Amino acid sequence: MTVNHPRSGAPCKISPRGASMIMRKVRDQPRTTRQDLVNDLKRAGTTVSKKTISNTLRRHGLKSCSARKVPLLKPVHVQARLKFANDHLDDPEEEWEKVMWSDETKIELFGLNSTRRVWRKKKDEYNPKNIIPTMKHGGGNIILWGCFSAKGTGRLHRIEGRMDGAMYREILANNLLPSVRALKMGRGWVFQHDNDPKHTARATKEWLHKKHLKVLEWPSQSPDLNPIENLWMELKVRIAQRQPRNLKVCMEEWAKIPAAVCANLVKDLHQLYLPEEVPPEQQQWSPSLKQEDPEPTQIKEEHEELWTSQGREQLKELESDTKEFIFTPASVENQDFKLLSVPVSAEDVPP
Repeated sequence: MTVNHPRSGAPCKISPRGASMIMRKVRDQPRTTRQDLVNDLKRAGTTVSKKTISNTLRRHGLKSCSARKVPLLKPVHVQARLKFANDHLDDPEEEWEKVMWSDETKIELFGLNSTRRVWRKKKDEYNPKNIIPTMKHGGGNIILWGCFSAKGTGRLHRIEGRMDGAMYREILANNLLPSVRALKMGRGWVFQHDNDPKHTARATKEWLHKKHLKVLEWPSQSPDLNPIENLWMELKVRIAQRQPRNLKVCMEEWAKIPAAVCANLVKDLHQLYLPEEVPPEQQQWSPSLKQEDPEPTQIKEEHEELWTSQGREQLKELESDTKEFIFTPASVENQDFKLLSVPVSAEDVPP
């Protein structure tokens, strides 16, 4: 009869004291490299490889992750974000349902500028199956302006060229109020946009005031507080699955996003603004926000693109497509809005 007794295995090359030393170094300086830790241990009289360093850190629950990129926040931004969260912490869901959220985003129709990896032999690098066709001037990148509320998606507009204040006001005039009317927002709705200079220009503020529109006060450097960021991601995932060749796909997929998805994004705002304990040394990066799990570094090198190369098919159909995407949602029962009462007269709404 054979009995398997516990085995001790190979002894650890790094002593408990050495492990504590590198853990302390990583805790104090998260950007420390494995080579730095190897050098530190060598000076302390222990010679190990970078692989041993990785194994030791993993045993202590740490792994190499790509650092999240977030807006750099100054103290004034931190205070503004905290004030915004505290001011709206107790707001009922009905109040957020009155907000028309808006933003701009860049969408890459073909994925031409993305890094992709292929499996190939050494001499097959220029095989048509293994290449990514590129174009000058950004390839398939397009800029879109869009808006949505808890009742569904509003209009989607393609921005051509460099947008200035005059172009932005024209976009609002042609798309914002018609979207409000199509979504049956009712009286007392509120407009949200960020603090981009084009949005806060004096002429833009005067235009909004002339139209009797109430604007939600917004903290600077806070794109993560806007639920439309998640809606943009929803749109990009849908577009990627279709491997698009023209702008019509954007219009179709934007229109297909269910109103329930929009409602859930707005409903989740209350959880987003809940206070959270954040160490003081981290507040300059992302205060009072929930942090996502870190992403392994390897993901950066092993992106699995949803797009496939379309060979010589490029952007022939872009110029012929429409610039404006209009989605009229199904009829939604109008609600009685009480919290905000900013009337929009009929003459203020363009026909």
